[in-house]
Amino acid sequence: MKTSASLHPKWFLLLAGFFWLFLADCSKDNSEPVVEEPATVSGTLSLPAEAGGSTWAVIFDDDLDGDNGTKLIESGACGPGASVSYSVENVPAGKYYLYAIVYVANEFGNPPGPGDYIGVYGGDFFDNPPNQPNAVVPSTGKVTFNISLDVMPGSIAPGAWIATSEFGTFEFQVNENATYITQFFLDFDSWPCGISTFNGSMTVSSEPGWAIIDGRFEFSTDLNPDPFDPESMPMTIRGGFEGNGTLAGGDWEATVGNTDCSGTWTAAPKGG
Repeated sequence: MKTSASLHPKWFLLLAGFFWLFLADCSKDNSEPVVEEPATVSGTLSLPAEAGGSTWAVIFDDDLDGDNGTKLIESGACGPGASVSYSVENVPAGKYYLYAIVYVANEFGNPPGPGDYIGVYGGDFFDNPPNQPNAVVPSTGKVTFNISLDVMPGSIAPGAWIATSEFGTFEFQVNENATYITQFFLDFDSWPCGISTFNGSMTVSSEPGWAIIDGRFEFSTDLNPDPFDPESMPMTIRGGFEGNGTLAGGDWEATVGNTDCSGTWTAAPKGG
């Protein structure tokens, strides 16, 4: 004898509900939640001149005074050419003053000085800086900020300088950015050292020159002009720029035979 049974409508609805719950549960994404990484900031630093080998730094800050601390710094070495591509990962979201320095004349880690390159995003660092933080970094993604840099004005006067010393006078040439001395002209005035007395003059040039670092330099040469004479007569002139950059001074030393000679020098810009 055949029998048949039918589900009560309420049971049908209940089973249908379990079925849809099963499907919904199977369709859930059980993977770990996606954590969005902080933003990446990149851009190009446009330099006033090549600075290959110099250290560049990009600074995120809430003001334009690096002496009182910064929020984030990224640095690297300049390559050939007058531009630098930079990229900084994991930058916290916020509004920043964003500025850049290329240490051409001074050492990285010190305050920038005359001859270094410096610039700020969205303005001119010296003449028209932004009046509030203007580099807006989102919470994630990528953003680009390009910065143009200028030579940091300095107190060291470029051009020719005239110095006086015990051996006579000498002239040296400071380049336009006050980062190198490119030439020395030594004029000896009956200067005795050892068994020799020096008269006449000599010019020594170099490219790019003798570096001016933190306002100081050192120059060395050989007073013996004869390439076939093995006797060396080394001379070194060292010193630095003082005050407002319109004075310079230092010391010098030379060895002629077995005699060491030394003294001091002072200088001022030619025609100043």
